[in-house]
Amino acid sequence: MNSVCRENRFLTDFLFAGTSGLLLSIAHLYPQYRLVSFFALIPFLWQARRVPLVRSITLGSMLATSFYIVSFPMIYWGFTSTALYQFAALNILFVFYSAIVNRLGKQIELNIVLMAVLWLPLEFVMTRYVGMKGVIDVTGQNTMLFIKIGSLFGVLFVSFLVVLINWLIIILFENVLTLQRSNSPHAESPPEKVAPLPKHIVFEIQAHLFPPGRAPPLYI
Repeated sequence: MNSVCRENRFLTDFLFAGTSGLLLSIAHLYPQYRLVSFFALIPFLWQARRVPLVRSITLGSMLATSFYIVSFPMIYWGFTSTALYQFAALNILFVFYSAIVNRLGKQIELNIVLMAVLWLPLEFVMTRYVGMKGVIDVTGQNTMLFIKIGSLFGVLFVSFLVVLINWLIIILFENVLTLQRSNSPHAESPPEKVAPLPKHIVFEIQAHLFPPGRAPPLYI
C-alpha cells in the first residue's frame, strides 16, 4: 500500500512539473508561442507550495530535467562536459527555487512580488555563468511590448513580470476556489447564537429546581 501511494505521489508530481517543463520548452523553442510563458509555471508553482519539502525538491529537479531534455535535444547525442555542467546547474537552481517556494509559501502569507523577485537570481546565473539562454524568453513578433519594456528596464525585469503574472493567476484561481467553497450548500454554517434567557425566567427555573435553603448562590 505504501509503495502504491509513493508511486501515485511521484506520478502526480511528475505530471505537474513535466507540464510546466513542456510549456516552458514550447515557449523557449517557438517564437510564435512566447506568450505561453505567462502561464507555463502555474502547475509547478501550484504543486510546490502544497507538498512536503522533500517532494518540492523533487519537483524542482523534475522541472529542470523535463525543460532541458525538450529544449536542448543535444542531450540525446551524448553528454558533453558542457551539457553535464548545464544540466547540473539547472537542476540546482530549480531545486533551490522550489524549496524557497515551499518554505515561504507555508510559513508566511504569500508575497507574490517577493516570489517573482526570487526568480531573478536563477535567470541571472543561467545567462551569466551557465552559458544558457534564460528560461523566460519573450522575444517574438507577438511580444513587441515586452521587448520594448526589456530595452528600457532590462531583460530581468521582463522575467520578473512574467513570473509575477504566473503568481497572479494562481492567487486569482485560489480566491475563486475559496469563494465557491464558501457559497457551496454543503459548506458548514457557523453555529447560530442562542439568545440568553431573561433574568426573571432564570430566577423562576432555579426556584423550582432547588428547594428553599439549598439553592446555589445566584450570579446574575
